[in-house]
Amino acid sequence: MRKPYVILIGSASGIGKSTIASKLAKELNIKHLIESDFIRAVVRGIIGKEYAPAFSRL
Repeated sequence: MRKPYVILIGSASGIGKSTIASKLAKELNIKHLIESDFIRAVVRGIIGKEYAPAFSRL
């Protein structure tokens, strides 16, 4: 069984993170990409405002 990849790409807005992620996924034959907006929404649902107020502002 293959181990999962976790690759995080961060930078300023509009710099090409999604483009790089797509090309990297294709090169590594990775089938699923998760964007940071989705991850932030999940974290907001799990961790309440009282524990992580910064996430409620994003």
